[in-house]
Amino acid sequence: MERLYKTLKIAFFVFLGIFIGGSLYIVYDYNAHPGLYALRSAPWYLDILINGIFTAVVLIAITVIMLILRRKNEIKGQLFYLLSSLHILPVVHFQQNIINFLKSSDKSLLM
Repeated sequence: MERLYKTLKIAFFVFLGIFIGGSLYIVYDYNAHPGLYALRSAPWYLDILINGIFTAVVLIAITVIMLILRRKNEIKGQLFYLLSSLHILPVVHFQQNIINFLKSSDKSLLM
């Protein structure tokens, strides 16, 4: 889940960067060639608006998925807290600590 969350976070900023870069290019192109945009019946910033709408939809979808993943991780954390408060997990950890101690301790002491 953590890997998917990080990938979605990267995708979020990639889509945002593409939108900002494309918008800056359209503004630059309009300032460099205003005559080309005067021939169109639509305003010069219409492309930015359309790209903005599509980018907003994608970013909202990514954000919702990220929130769902974060919520699942919080539930797992709450489950761990619940089990530890019921004294189920400490017994398992105690048994694992004894096994680790016996594996790492000096064998000559045990004989």
